Amino acid sequence: MQRGVGRPGGEHSPGPNAAPTRRERPVSSSRRMRGTGPAEINLLPLLEAERSRYQRDGALTLDVEGQECLRGLTRPESVEYVELARRGLDNDDAAFLRYILLGDRHAAATVKAHR
Repeated sequence: MQRGVGRPGGEHSPGPNAAPTRRERPVSSSRRMRGTGPAEINLLPLLEAERSRYQRDGALTLDVEGQECLRGLTRPESVEYVELARRGLDNDDAAFLRYILLGDRHAAATVKAHR
């Protein structure tokens, strides 16, 4: 359907010079939180593919300080988990066990949140 042409029910699509909708606006690495003053959301340092997967799985959340973290993990644990996951099998035994522990806590919290 062309922009500006009426739709059933009386709705109209915006013209070509309309401001972008909230969904179309680019996402930055920090965002202001509504109603909390100057606090900003501090996003995790994720690659685009990682962010897409975690968002699809509902695995991202915010802590009380407005820092993005993985569900069930603190911010430092979330950063550690992402780094360990990127190394994969290149982790030593202790790091691999830490990766498993953090992954289990994260997975359990994600499943619990989606019940």
